[in-house]
Amino acid sequence: MLPSSPPSLSLYFDFFSEESIVFVFQKVLTETDVNTHFSMLLVPFKQIKNGFLTDEEQARFHDRSQKFEINAIFVDPSLDEGRMNPRQWEMGKKDGKISYNFALITNWTKVVVKNGLRQGMTVHLWAFRRDLQLGFALVLV
Repeated sequence: MLPSSPPSLSLYFDFFSEESIVFVFQKVLTETDVNTHFSMLLVPFKQIKNGFLTDEEQARFHDRSQKFEINAIFVDPSLDEGRMNPRQWEMGKKDGKISYNFALITNWTKVVVKNGLRQGMTVHLWAFRRDLQLGFALVLV
């Protein structure tokens, strides 16, 4: 069962239609997620609950011949708005295979520090569109 839009975002999302708000994933933050050396929130594609990219964005995202970047709106847990660039992140496994992940990179360290994010905390990521511009909201659970 997917969660409903959280009360902490209700004021922020008041001007959105419910259909434009999509639950993306839930994650217990790992040491890598909050380590300023790595500076990214990494989520395996298998953990993403709902699609949030347009068909064009999805085609660009999976095209290995070009670097995919979107300058997305990002709302942090304190409801401050900024920017974040989602990217595809490839990780080699011990067996030689490659796993593909969704990564939030730009400004991630600022989000971690400002919001006191720590290993073991649970977060939800929501996606939305504002005038066709992709946006994300991160919520502490």
